[in-house]
Amino acid sequence: MVQYIEAPELKERAIEIAKRFNLNYIDFERVHFYRYSCDTRTCAKITGFFRTLQLIYPHIKPFYVITFNNHNFERVSKKDQDVTILHELLHIPKNFSGEFGKIAHSEIRRLSKDWIN
Repeated sequence: MVQYIEAPELKERAIEIAKRFNLNYIDFERVHFYRYSCDTRTCAKITGFFRTLQLIYPHIKPFYVITFNNHNFERVSKKDQDVTILHELLHIPKNFSGEFGKIAHSEIRRLSKDWIN
């Protein structure tokens, strides 16, 4: 069984990345970060509280959970980790609805090209 461990250090990195790119619509009180270990190719993934669930539970505000697979995430450079964090943050739409926004990988490359050390 996969165990998830809260990752506050990744949340802090995400907050800094969001500031750098003016992603001020992201409510980090409702974005949660976890690490897990699993033998898959996935480095990170984001899950949201979809609108269909909001129909059943209207009292719960939309939120997101971003999980990082330690097995793969820790193997890449800090720069690539930051690009991965940026990628996941860009899936959060400006209306913070619990759904996902579509992103272009070329946009991620353009944004992250010059600023990540």
